[in-house]
Amino acid sequence: MMLNPQSDQPQLVGSILRKPGTHLSFEFFPPKDLENLSKIYDVAAELKSLNPDFCSVTWGAGGSTIKNSLEVVKHLTHGMGILTVAHFTGLGITRDLADEFMERFIGSGINNLLVLRGDRPHAARETAFQGGAAAPTGALPRDSFKYAGDLLAYIRSKPHCGPDELSLLVAGCPEGHPEAESIEKDWDHLANKVRQGADGIVTQLFFDNGAFYRFKDGLKKRRVEVPISVGVMLVTRAKMIQKIIELSKCKVPAELNAAIERFVSDDASMEAFGIDYAARQVAELHDQGVRHFHFYTLNQSGPTAAVLKQLKGRLGERPTPAPRTVLIEYREYMAYPDSKLTDLFKKYGLDPNRPHDIVHNHALRRYEITQ
Repeated sequence: MMLNPQSDQPQLVGSILRKPGTHLSFEFFPPKDLENLSKIYDVAAELKSLNPDFCSVTWGAGGSTIKNSLEVVKHLTHGMGILTVAHFTGLGITRDLADEFMERFIGSGINNLLVLRGDRPHAARETAFQGGAAAPTGALPRDSFKYAGDLLAYIRSKPHCGPDELSLLVAGCPEGHPEAESIEKDWDHLANKVRQGADGIVTQLFFDNGAFYRFKDGLKKRRVEVPISVGVMLVTRAKMIQKIIELSKCKVPAELNAAIERFVSDDASMEAFGIDYAARQVAELHDQGVRHFHFYTLNQSGPTAAVLKQLKGRLGERPTPAPRTVLIEYREYMAYPDSKLTDLFKKYGLDPNRPHDIVHNHALRRYEITQ
């Protein structure tokens, strides 16, 4: 069990993104089965070595994976020392349930949220935290939130949810939301979400940088000045990305489309091309002044690490992380034989190959590992 005490002053993503320099962040999704948590923690540990500014964790439609999401967010935040943003979708969530979720978030020391409308549930969803009867397919409570802006405004209206206590990010679609009346209307809605209290924007995926430049100009005309993190999707599997493109309705440049068709049955070549394409895309954006990059990792560390390795020197040096101390109960530490201590280190975001100090606190029956 992690015993790391909470800080009186919360770390807020909005404040971090306003600092000069290049910022990196990674997105993970929770496993459906809690038995597979170790896999996502291994990936997070590997990417933690790149010293991201934060990471984010998704949840399913209607809050269907909130239990697993909260478990991952809590461990990444307190167990591994990674500043973590929890996704919070409004569609299908009532105000009472939103209050319950907020109590869980804040009570767990989670002070950063990515507020989204979310997708309509395609199958029966669980009643999160309560174990009650699930709603039938597609059914939504009458008093549930219909738009992300409504949920964001509701959160900001609650006590202790001001910008100095809670950081709220929202999503933006450079090519417009697929359900939007028009791209201009979609950007109007995004600007309104910022006015309602958003501290920053994370974009949906796009493969044509021109779409982002138009998006940025559109927000500038609407006097939106909050930081914008560019969502970067790596094309590593042709069949997988075809489904994502179909859902997002994003445009695919001819070069990328030709590669997807060519490597539809050649995963290794598709991944190599996708890494190179993403690296070129990020490099061009950086040359044009973009400083915030949010990688959709799909719970894989290799491709994202390869892109950043290819860009080493282009994005500036990452700051050296401050030393941190992990407190591990004696019983948990002793449950790992010497041959498995590497797994314990990875669980808490430590590198067993880097210098570290281990102190056994006999009085409190715990190990204190500093790195």
